[in-house]
Amino acid sequence: MSDYGYQCEWCDGVVLEKILPREIFRHSRGFVILEDAPVGVCIKCGHKYYGAKILRRVEEIAMNRDKAKRTERIPVAHATHS
Repeated sequence: MSDYGYQCEWCDGVVLEKILPREIFRHSRGFVILEDAPVGVCIKCGHKYYGAKILRRVEEIAMNRDKAKRTERIPVAHATHS
């Protein structure tokens, strides 16, 4: 049985697997970026669905139970220039 091909909960589109080159996840301990992440994406509205395997991977990295390939700095700024 496929994990994909079901109807999107937001529209009447179909959710199919896409391998995203870079997906950013927010975690209570910060952000985790996964590369080449298999994600369910609605072909109509673009809503994303994350499987348990991907979410466990985010948790492993965020909680330092597995080492990340590299660490990147993320700049933070106000939306308006003052």
